[in-house]
Amino acid sequence: MISNRITIIISASLIALAVGAGFLVAVHLPPEIISHWDSLGRPNGHLVKVYGLAFIPSLAVVLLVLYLLLGSESGEVSKTKSSQTEFNLFALSVFGFLVYLYFLILAWNLHPYSFSVIQALIPAFAVLVFALGHLVRTIKLKLGSNGSPAGTWREKLLWLKFCRLTGRILQVLALVLLTGLFYPDQIFIVFSTLLLVAVVALGLYFFFVKKKIGF
Repeated sequence: MISNRITIIISASLIALAVGAGFLVAVHLPPEIISHWDSLGRPNGHLVKVYGLAFIPSLAVVLLVLYLLLGSESGEVSKTKSSQTEFNLFALSVFGFLVYLYFLILAWNLHPYSFSVIQALIPAFAVLVFALGHLVRTIKLKLGSNGSPAGTWREKLLWLKFCRLTGRILQVLALVLLTGLFYPDQIFIVFSTLLLVAVVALGLYFFFVKKKIGF
């Protein structure tokens, strides 16, 4: 089991590592650093160096504070040890993704056009999407205040099926993302299109099944 304490230690260590790396390379970076690329990997956004270096670590700190508030053992997310473990795994994947992205930004600005940001980002993004799918697929049913399931069993069954289906679709999309390692130019356009189709299909599925069982 991945405890909250381990999650906090690893996440804080990753943030500290990112901050330290930012300080070390700051003197070698230009006054403005590239901070955004389009789907083809072409730079299309920049920030003043101090803001570019501070943005992702600051975002990670905010997310860590939110984790402390929402993901604690007594919080709403933690209903069972297993569900807390799944949540912690996803939290670690988020912090890992942010720090990995930060290092990509630093590396690209130190050596512009020396590698494809899109290809380098795809594996980490695929892991993040897969972890989200796993979290959704294994989500536990929330209990009422008296310990009994909240809502009717038909509602619970629908939500359970919906979450499992959504989680599986996200994990399939994560595998689709990995094809971008070989065909990086259009992978995010393809991914966005498939994601939109999945959202519409899931919405229709939920609506018609909900209507069929009558609630």
